[in-house]
Amino acid sequence: LYGVIRNKSGYLYETRSSDFGQTWDAPQKSTIPTVESMARLLRLASGLLLLVWNNQSSITQHPRHPLAAAVSADEGASWSAARILADEVGINQLSNCHHVQCGDGRILVCTSHYRALTRACSDLDMLVFDEAWLDGGDSS
Repeated sequence: LYGVIRNKSGYLYETRSSDFGQTWDAPQKSTIPTVESMARLLRLASGLLLLVWNNQSSITQHPRHPLAAAVSADEGASWSAARILADEVGINQLSNCHHVQCGDGRILVCTSHYRALTRACSDLDMLVFDEAWLDGGDSS
């Protein structure tokens, strides 16, 4: 098993279990930059791991953008180049995402989208793509 951990270092921490989660290795700092926000992992039907996270190194909870995706073919030892799913500016946020893969292979990511306007508002955005797009293809 492979897991990522949110923290205030500016990078995700990662850990592994070789006994189905009974025990876990000591968390180690990864090379994946992030803010203190949730990152999500998903095993795709192809066997690849999908990571969705805020691809920006910061020791605070800001900026919570851009929202990025990458895949790993080696159980999290290495990751593809990050693909930007959505971006924002300033203190606007794209975070607290959740994702699922549909039976037809499309990947749906739902994310909270906070806009720091004169009258602040927040809504949910749905992003749709497939594995070909993650590999740099034009399919979406």
